[in-house]
Amino acid sequence: MGVFGIFWTIMAIQMGAPIFFAAFGIIFVGLAIGQAIYHFKNATGENRMSLLDITEANEEPDPLDRFLQKSAGPASHSREFQDDNSEHGSSYCPYCGSKVTNTAYQFCPKCGKALES
Repeated sequence: MGVFGIFWTIMAIQMGAPIFFAAFGIIFVGLAIGQAIYHFKNATGENRMSLLDITEANEEPDPLDRFLQKSAGPASHSREFQDDNSEHGSSYCPYCGSKVTNTAYQFCPKCGKALES
């Protein structure tokens, strides 16, 4: 991508094209360098940024989580597992002992093991 941007910029300047064609090439090269740095850091880094988290927060934290959930507060992290206890009965996971607030759950929100019906 960067080589194409350099080629584009040089050719646009040599042909005498309007300045925005050369500016497009320079922006294209800048984006290529930025993407290369981002992906290299993400591929070799310890805490990788991802669109889909397949690990829990205690295994590998997402570096962007602290910025995206700062305004939401501490309770927002487990919001999907919280329900009104008066409407739904609550129970405990037989494997890890964590509280399961909704009896409709088939798997434990903490350990992921299948719950008994």
